[in-house]
Amino acid sequence: MLIVPRKFVQLNDQSDKEPRAIEAFYNVSAFVVLGEPGAGKSTSFERAAATEPNGVYIRARDFLALDPGRWQGKTLYIDGLDELRGKTSDGASVLDEIRSRVTGEYTH
Repeated sequence: MLIVPRKFVQLNDQSDKEPRAIEAFYNVSAFVVLGEPGAGKSTSFERAAATEPNGVYIRARDFLALDPGRWQGKTLYIDGLDELRGKTSDGASVLDEIRSRVTGEYTH
């Protein structure tokens, strides 16, 4: 099977719109990949997690359901944000919930 490497553009940086491989973003502490279904987001995350020494590919649903301590010291590739409802039971967005767990400020 042929997998075409995907390129990504950083949207919040007005000076650089050059498409780059996902590896170009390894120096940032966190990033979110947006794209249409079938664009290659999951495949890109799976491949990145497989090549990173402490990389872990995980679905957002599992990340939110499991103990956040198990991911300590890992580089996470959290996929499937679009498959979850926009708000949690306490009114926070799913992305807010994930951010709170990643930063260690999870209080539930």
